[in-house]
Amino acid sequence: MRRLLVGVLILLLTPSMLAAQSGLSRQQIEEIAQTVVLIAALDQNGDTISLGSGTFIDASGTILTNRHVVEGGVDFAIFTIDNIRNQPSLRFYASLTGVSPDIDLAVLVTDRDKDGRRLGRLRTKLPFMELNNPSEIGIGDDITIFGFPGIPNCFLVVTKSSI
Repeated sequence: MRRLLVGVLILLLTPSMLAAQSGLSRQQIEEIAQTVVLIAALDQNGDTISLGSGTFIDASGTILTNRHVVEGGVDFAIFTIDNIRNQPSLRFYASLTGVSPDIDLAVLVTDRDKDGRRLGRLRTKLPFMELNNPSEIGIGDDITIFGFPGIPNCFLVVTKSSI
């Protein structure tokens, strides 16, 4: 039961992977897709040890993701898409700023461009998804899930379901 509750909580806290609206337009899907990132967790040698999805939650590059995506990583390559029909491309690197010991949740902050140069305080204004109030989403609500399947050379997957 606790595992189910944790799963539902994670779904509620990752709004760009989940849009609690049925019938999203193509334009809405394209806009939300711009906020979803592919994360490659890297080891000390720069080799990929895991892949997963995340979401920009503010314009400065804060990313909400799952703890299992970042576990064991010492650096994180961030891939984004300009067009939902294209594969993601390397755009940033990020540092881990928080991990929940109780639930499968982690926070990254983009701090370097694709060439490893520090971004500084003024970053490019990134598309982002605002966090939803979990009380606005309930059992039976239609959802649209955005994410990368965690395999190399993948495309963004958009899936409709319900809670």
